[in-house]
Amino acid sequence: MAAKGGLRLGQALLRRAVLRPQVLLGIRKDQREEKKWEAHDDHKRFPIPTPENDWKTFKRDWDDDGYALGDYPNLPDISYQRRQHVGWWDWQERRNFNEPVHPDEDAMNVWVWTEVDCNDRYTPHEALMHLAIAASIVAFIGYLSYLYDKLDRDPAIPRQYPFNNLYLERGGDPNKDPSEEVLDPKKRVIPNNVYGS
Repeated sequence: MAAKGGLRLGQALLRRAVLRPQVLLGIRKDQREEKKWEAHDDHKRFPIPTPENDWKTFKRDWDDDGYALGDYPNLPDISYQRRQHVGWWDWQERRNFNEPVHPDEDAMNVWVWTEVDCNDRYTPHEALMHLAIAASIVAFIGYLSYLYDKLDRDPAIPRQYPFNNLYLERGGDPNKDPSEEVLDPKKRVIPNNVYGS
């Protein structure tokens, strides 16, 4: 049964990738979809570098951006994940030799999880909804464990002692019969210090 479900899932994913090749190629969706990501619009204002035309040949006046980098290029905030997959000198990092490194390269490299991994599919509201769903599932499981899991579960039965469980030695009233004593350990005046009761 599980194999059939896995086979169906694999077929659905393959069909989706074949019918939408932009998923495999990393091509962005149409302009209507891109309007969701107006905060991340550097890829619209600047060309995405290709292996033949990287930032070394991108001519532009670099204004001082306040980071005190001098004449270092103010490279736009475009993730390296948006670059083509093949054709680079360093194919793993998608960079060419002597290409200027972005000042925030640790946040722009291919190893940082960004919206590109989702193929720009989720808006911030959808991501927040997914987070709320996951948190509610965790909270529901926590509620079920609180509801059905005993807090005072003992792995063993309480130890039994002779002489009515050492009634007098443990501070019981000699004028009272032990059967009249409260047997619940939580309501006992003198608690039992033995494990298990």
